[in-house]
Order: sequence, then C-alpha cells, then structure tokens
Amino acid sequence: MTKSGAFGAALGFGLLYAWMETLAVRLAAVSGRGPSPGAPLFLACLAITLFAAGTSSLQPFIERLRRELSLAGCVLMSSTPVALAAAGFLPPAPSSLLSSAAVASGGVGTALLLCRWGILLSTLEPDDIAVAFGVSPFVPVIAAAVAGGGTAATGLLLVAPPVALRLLAKVSAAGEDASPLPRDFPLFDLALLLFCLHLAIGALSPAAAGDAGWSVWIHPLATAFAALVFLVHRGADLQGFYRTALPFVGTALFLSGFFPGGRFTVVLAGVGTALLELYAWLLLMHVASASVAQRGVVVARGLFVIVCATVAASMPAGGADGRLAAFAFPLAILVALLTVWKRCGRTLLRPVDASIPPRNEPVPENIPAADPPGTPEAQEVADASVATDDREKLTHFGLTSRETDVALLLLRGFRDASICASLFISRNTLKYHLRNIYRKTETGNRRELRDVVG
Repeated sequence: MTKSGAFGAALGFGLLYAWMETLAVRLAAVSGRGPSPGAPLFLACLAITLFAAGTSSLQPFIERLRRELSLAGCVLMSSTPVALAAAGFLPPAPSSLLSSAAVASGGVGTALLLCRWGILLSTLEPDDIAVAFGVSPFVPVIAAAVAGGGTAATGLLLVAPPVALRLLAKVSAAGEDASPLPRDFPLFDLALLLFCLHLAIGALSPAAAGDAGWSVWIHPLATAFAALVFLVHRGADLQGFYRTALPFVGTALFLSGFFPGGRFTVVLAGVGTALLELYAWLLLMHVASASVAQRGVVVARGLFVIVCATVAASMPAGGADGRLAAFAFPLAILVALLTVWKRCGRTLLRPVDASIPPRNEPVPENIPAADPPGTPEAQEVADASVATDDREKLTHFGLTSRETDVALLLLRGFRDASICASLFISRNTLKYHLRNIYRKTETGNRRELRDVVG
C-alpha cells in the first residue's frame, strides 16, 4: 500500500474518534438540560454490538453482508445528531425516549464501522498500521478546533460517518492482504493482555490530559512519536517494542501517583500511553492478520475487551486512602503488565508460520507414513522437515532467534512485505536483521544465502 493509503486510513479512523468525542460533548450538554441517557448507554450498546460481532456463529452472516452492515452503521451514526436535535423540541417523556434510541443507534453504528476499520487495518503492513495510528489522533484535535460547537459540531456529526465509510471503501480497494499463514492463537491470552494494557492506559489518561490548553496536543504528538519509534527502532518487533515501552510506562505511572499535575508527568504519561496503545493495536492486528478466517472474530472481541477495560479504568477507586492508592494502584498495574506479558505475550508472538518450528522445540518423531507423497498432509510434513533442517544449519552461524525466523522466510521465498507482515516488524527492522544475517553468514544476497545453507 502507498503512504497515501496509510494516511487515508488514518483520516478515516480519526474521523470515527472525532465523531465519538463530538458526540460525548453533545451528550454532556444535553444531560445538563434535563434527563438524558448519556455516555453509559452509548458504551453499553457499543460493547454489546462488538460482543455479538465477535460470535463465531455470526461470522458467515456478517461477512456476507459486510457492505450492507457498514452502510447501516454509517446511517445510524449520521442519524444520531438529527434525532438528538429533534428530541429537544418534544415533551420530557418522548424526548427522553427518542434521545435513548438515538444514543443506542449511535453505539451500534459506531461498533459496525469500527469492526470494518479494524479488519481493514489487520490486512495492512505493520509500517502502514503505525503510520495510521500516529496520524489519526490529530484528526479529532483539528476537528474540535475547527468545528468548535453549535452548527459546525452538528455538521461534523453528520459528515464524518459517510466520509469514513468512503475512505474505508477506497483504502480497501487499494490495499493488498499480505495473507500470512494461518495459525491458532489463544484468544483468552490476547483478551487478558489487552485488558491489562488498556487498564494501564486508562490509569495514565488523566495524568496525560493535564489542565493546560497545550496538553490537548500531548496525545497526538506522543502517538506520532510512538509510531516513529516503531518505524525506526532497530529492535522494533513487538517484543522489543514492549521492552522499550515498559520503562516509560513504569516511570509515568510512578510520577502520576505522586506528582499528577507536573508538566513532565503529563508529557511522560502521554508518551507511556501512546507506546502502550500502539503496542496493543499492533498486537491485536498481528493476531487478527494471522487468524485469516477468524479475523473478524479476533477484531470484534479485541475491541470489546478494549471498551470494557477503558470503562473499568475510568471507575473511581472508592474510599481508599489517597496516599495508599497513589502508590498501590500504579504498582499493581506494573506487576500485572509484567506478569501477564510473561504469561501471554510470548505465546502470542511466536512465529506466525506454523511450518517453522520455534527454536528449541522438538519436532514430533511419530509422523504417520501413510500419506502419499502428493497429498497436502505429506507436503506439510515435508515442509516442516525442511524448515527444521534449515533452522539447524542456521544455528551454526550464530544467528539470533528473530534473525533465524527472518532467514527461514527468506529461504522459503517470502518477499519483504510478507516477511514484515508475518513477523510483524517494520521495514527498517527487517533491513537491520538482513544486514546481520548477511554479515554472519558471509553472504551478499538471498541467492548466496540459499547456496550457503544448501
């Protein structure tokens, strides 16, 4: 995909966030004038729809009607501000009923479009996902500055959904699915890790927001910085990126508990939030892209967990002692991030290619010999045997585990884009690994590498 496609994805995804933030402001204003369902009903309908979309039995129906459902989501979102405006002219009882229906339809429509955008992002290369993530937060900030309130805000609520839908169709047509090899992933581990990540993001968000007007630019600038780190950091595979993010997050959590109003705390919390959020998105897209047939299930369930974690993180801590909470809550989140990543993260980040056994994992010896040489089962066994032999040969050159994974995919004829998508690394990281592979094997290109490995 061209960079214009990545920026188109950023604009479309950013318009969805701009729509939700503008709607939140509108609901807060309506709540001040009388009874209103407000944000809880919107979030409830959003979560319920995402949960339903993540049901495996509904996937054939959803995939068959994906265009119609996306259009329905656009219509529901655009009709929400119209219904809210009409409710202002009605008596209290009908007004409350119409407002509730409008907010509920907005939540359902948002979920439908978010799922389609998530599925689209899972077909992009990691670099394009990072670019879309780094640019999209600027859209709500700029839209809020331009629209302000009143008629302009209503116009944004009306126009943003169809523009996002149009961009969705355009980017989908321009994008190419990298089609990494399918592999089963433990979705419970993914859900647990996403929940802990967004719990930490929610805990850092108040500190990252700050009170000064300049702080509204902290989040978009921090996300741009996080995307830049992923794109240029030489160890920016997902494991390396997590290790890079954790010191920022730990320091930000510590400072946010004791110095929540400091400018340095606001900046550091913004960076920590952006690094965690980008890692969470890349991880979700990595698992979704590798799931292929179950891509929609993974995206919908991941978004459902993200919504639940965000709501949980925004709940008050209760009557706990302030000093104790300031120390215990960040410490608990840090322990959870370390423990859950050690429990789940490495399982989720094993090589996507199931025919390339991980290093130090024994190859099954009792392989049935009844399959004729031409059957797919026999071919799969032969491919696994060749990959194991190649891995054993590559260990003699002193390659790291990730360099070995890259070399194996090179030997199988994968192109650069497919290697990046399969291992979920940036192009700069791939170039870094290629330089090390060629240096250690004393080769200059892929053909020489094949000759050396034999």
